[in-house]
Amino acid sequence: MQNNTVRPGKIYIYVFLPVFLALIVSAIVNLQLFQDGGSYLFEILQTKSAAIRHNRISVLLIQLPTLFSIKFLGKFFGGINDHLSIIRIVFCLSYSLIPFLSLLLSWFVVRNKNEDLFIWVTLIILFINLVNFSGVSELLISLQLSCPIMLASVLIPRTRFFWALILILLPFIFFLHPLVVVLFITMAAGIFYVGYKKPGIRKGTWQTAIILVTLAILKLIVEIYSLTTYEASFLETKGANEYVFETSIETKIFLVISILTGAGILIHKHKLKGQASTATSKPRSYLFLMILLALAGFLLVVQYSYREFPLKTGLSMVAALAVLLMMAFDSTEKISNIESVHRFKIVTVLAIIFLLVIASKSFIWQSSIDKLRESLLKSDNTCLELNTDNFKWLNTNPYKIINTWALPSLALIEQDIQPRKLLLEKGSCKIYQESGMVKFDEWTLIPKKYIIPALP
Repeated sequence: MQNNTVRPGKIYIYVFLPVFLALIVSAIVNLQLFQDGGSYLFEILQTKSAAIRHNRISVLLIQLPTLFSIKFLGKFFGGINDHLSIIRIVFCLSYSLIPFLSLLLSWFVVRNKNEDLFIWVTLIILFINLVNFSGVSELLISLQLSCPIMLASVLIPRTRFFWALILILLPFIFFLHPLVVVLFITMAAGIFYVGYKKPGIRKGTWQTAIILVTLAILKLIVEIYSLTTYEASFLETKGANEYVFETSIETKIFLVISILTGAGILIHKHKLKGQASTATSKPRSYLFLMILLALAGFLLVVQYSYREFPLKTGLSMVAALAVLLMMAFDSTEKISNIESVHRFKIVTVLAIIFLLVIASKSFIWQSSIDKLRESLLKSDNTCLELNTDNFKWLNTNPYKIINTWALPSLALIEQDIQPRKLLLEKGSCKIYQESGMVKFDEWTLIPKKYIIPALP
């Protein structure tokens, strides 16, 4: 991709187009409503304000389009009861396009400067992130948005574009998640190394590293005084181990392959240092990496037929941080033209894998939602319970994808045909019939007359 070996226009056709299409399809089928996402939208509908949890106030900006659409539909079209599908798509689009935005900003940074570094961004956003099902995770969003900042810090420090990214994205990331402390420290270490290796930009890179370390310390202080009980639970040994390491063997293999791919790229580059390269110098090595990545994607999708569907795994953050450091190491030396071509091929493979995996997730999600709607329509009761025979299918794959603690709220906001029905946990219908109170989960008990969308 460097030195115009690969025409820049190809990146939009072979990478950005399939990624964009995959994300749009995922939003249309409402994949972002998986677990927390559905709960967020339900809360927004009830309160008509942003669903800000654990003091992660930056999500307000992501949820603004949804809030605007609710007010707009309420003012000009008589409310949201008949337009719930529009609100779902607006909410899902707002979250689904964040990876695309991060990818695009990263490309704008490397374009005509060092386009070979783009491979590291795609490895994080288009590959490592695939192991997670959450489309609204503040931690995953912070990792994605850190990519253009990292690239700008090692390529164009102290430029106008650099400062624009710093001033807009860093404050946004700062208020997203407690673990951005680790993210900032990791970025600072990589950027400091680049400054050490490249005296020409040392002042700018070290200045950025100092900014990141300062923000990390400030964030740590803030979190000491504002950490919620839920967040504090992950500081315990058991909670931390479960968060980082409790995932399927298939997912662990997938993430190991992501690290091996990055390491393989750096090793091949080091071996060729000082050697003349030809058009056939390393095709076997890169072909092996592409096959490995494709097999990892296949393994990830196959497990959906028999495994649980993880909201997110902390191990993916560890892998992403490792790749950010690899990006820093790689940025200190130029590579050959032919290696640029091979890197472009890997980026293209990653985009295709992303498209196929997201398409698989979207198909599973839509199939499950269709079956849920069908099951709800079969009954004449206004309140149904999950423990009945009509919903035993929720305990089988791939339908388990919607069978989470957030299913009662998801079931309500996914119904477009009125009158809408309630789908609650065992015993909750009795509470509803006796008191008029609806228990959606352990934390949410709402009087029927206040519920949006309206119940009959």
